Amino acid sequence: MRLKQGWFTLLGLVLGLTLAACGEGQTAQTAAVTSTQIPALPIPTASASLGSTSPTFTPVVTPVLMSTPVPLNRLVPITAANVGAVQLIARWGKGRVNDVAWSPDGERLAVASSLGVYLYDAKTLQEVHFLEANAVVYRVAFSPDGELVASGLCGQWDREEQWRCVKGEIRLWRVADGRLVRTMKGHASGVLSVAFSPDGTLLASGSGDKTVRLWKVEDGALLRTLEGYTSWVSSVAFSPDGTLLASGSCGQGGSEVRRDCVKGEIRLWRVVDGALVRTLKGHGNRVNSVAFSPDGRLLASGSDDKTVRLWQVSDGVLVRTLEGHEGAVSSVAFSPDGTLLASGRLTIQCGCGGWTMAPRCAPWSMVALSGA
Repeated sequence: MRLKQGWFTLLGLVLGLTLAACGEGQTAQTAAVTSTQIPALPIPTASASLGSTSPTFTPVVTPVLMSTPVPLNRLVPITAANVGAVQLIARWGKGRVNDVAWSPDGERLAVASSLGVYLYDAKTLQEVHFLEANAVVYRVAFSPDGELVASGLCGQWDREEQWRCVKGEIRLWRVADGRLVRTMKGHASGVLSVAFSPDGTLLASGSGDKTVRLWKVEDGALLRTLEGYTSWVSSVAFSPDGTLLASGSCGQGGSEVRRDCVKGEIRLWRVVDGALVRTLKGHGNRVNSVAFSPDGRLLASGSDDKTVRLWQVSDGVLVRTLEGHEGAVSSVAFSPDGTLLASGRLTIQCGCGGWTMAPRCAPWSMVALSGA
């Protein structure tokens, strides 16, 4: 399966994950995915140890058509035309699944969970490495060359403060052998988002400590800290040319709990000097996800206000608002050619641990890989 044509599979993985029951009488979390055709717009030019392999669980191919396994060598790219024929291939993973990411070459799949990071072979569906974090891992991202995977996590919880995260970390792992390369410390709360720059030299991290930090990948040195947020930073993304960094957060309220946010905002930063270029306002609640179009001219944002918005990057003008979601929009992503935008919504909150993702809430859960 070619990576560029399989972007819907990644969205399905991120947004189609299911949580097992958290306990008697508690609800599970479900998500839904929507794809939107993007019409042409009149836009002006503008000291480490080996990761251990999990000993108790391996992926199992789901039987279809009278117990006949899906032939993995006959998969075709998922498109808008054949999405109705998608079939479940496999489920795997342990702990609460928070994020998934494909390697750039499509050979590996990283799964962030409440137990650590799982690396799978995308062709055989077999576990390659388990990167033991002993922490809740919120986000994962591959470097552009596919040699490293970054994980954003909570390094220390304060049990006396209702399991509040008091130290966030980014850990860099070598994909080839699962070795920990380095740990970047400095955030005063969990790292909720990570992103590599297009050239792979920088790593951006957004945290519950209301800051964004830029790190040098080569040595893990902190380049700069971007401040001024009133709430945690949910998402970060580099522009395709690497000159801008977008971040999604809450612009008013939302300092302590998710539901008290009344205005969401996106900030655009200039990478070279950390200057704030502009702030995009209009969302009526927290911004959970931001994504640049492949040509860098548009920025998409998904929010708890149940909308997706498209912004013009050159001047920050709101191009259009996409409505229709019945719940908070948790993720947005453009297709590689920029003609489609997919968005996923949160429909039911998990009744175990709520929004805090506390360590005591670690139900078994599964990631589903789908193909058409």
